[in-house]
Amino acid sequence: MKTNNNLEETRIRILEAAERQFLSHGYDATRLEDIVRDARVSKTAIYKIFGGKRELFLALNDNVIRALIKKIAPSSTGNTDSLEELKQNLYELGKDYLTSLTQGHPLSLFRLNLSIATRFKDASKNYYNLGPNAFQDILSQFFQDVHEANILHIPDTNIAADQFMGMIRGNFHIKALMDIDFQPSSEAISDYVESSVNLFIAGYLPRG
Repeated sequence: MKTNNNLEETRIRILEAAERQFLSHGYDATRLEDIVRDARVSKTAIYKIFGGKRELFLALNDNVIRALIKKIAPSSTGNTDSLEELKQNLYELGKDYLTSLTQGHPLSLFRLNLSIATRFKDASKNYYNLGPNAFQDILSQFFQDVHEANILHIPDTNIAADQFMGMIRGNFHIKALMDIDFQPSSEAISDYVESSVNLFIAGYLPRG
């Protein structure tokens, strides 16, 4: 039991060090020696647990994105017995989603994945499937429940999920990706998300 705990502690230390090094220096400039020194582990431990630099980066993607999805997803499983409750859930979900896209480590990791996408395709595919694609699936199922409850009329929940994600990202995400000094205030995010949620709901209200 103690051995398993020690292994997990070592794994966490390596992932935390890898996140610091990759996000500070980029994929190419980061060496395993830098991560070894930061995590205070042996290079053998990295090879044993992850397999190498490439596999460690994929594990970092997995670790950061799963934690992010876990944080955002609960808003899509809340009570939706009324339109007002649905509006509040979508507002909280949209606010968390946009905040994660415009600041902090999730934004830095997104930038890093974009920078290596054309030559590290398994990383980009891994990032997309774990992040945007998984989030769209969660939203699609949520909208299916909303449709069946007749709160909104959503014939194609996959399209609706894609539309909602696109509306929430808006120009904020592009500006954040391209301008390291751009960071919208919480008030700006709240106002934008509230407006987007109202527009989305208006488009899918049952007619007649």
